Amino acid sequence: MDPQEFRNKYIWCEPVDNILKAYKEFFRAIYDRMASSKEPGKPVSMDMEDLEKLFVEVEDLFTEGGLAHRDLSLFFSQSMLSQVDEIHSDRHLSMTFIEFLEAVVRAIHKSSPAPITKIETPQ
Repeated sequence: MDPQEFRNKYIWCEPVDNILKAYKEFFRAIYDRMASSKEPGKPVSMDMEDLEKLFVEVEDLFTEGGLAHRDLSLFFSQSMLSQVDEIHSDRHLSMTFIEFLEAVVRAIHKSSPAPITKIETPQ
């Protein structure tokens, strides 16, 4: 599935938005704990190594949820926003908090045993 199509269908919808808002501090704490700064003076960010370290710590996603280590690189790259200058900047190698949230949603979507269907509200 196209990364933008995935965002439109599974991330930028009200139920997911409500969950991410409700647990924002929880996800922020995880991001702050796992992110690192590779150079002194630079803000912390999460690179592929940090993301892999996070998912290794929550190992059940790999064994029970059907995720493979190769999925992480796919989640990482699909969650990253397009970068204008990948030659003179290393921004494409580190995730912001928003990109991290998208990678988490992608991992949950991939490991979920139940298919995601449209939630119908009673009228």
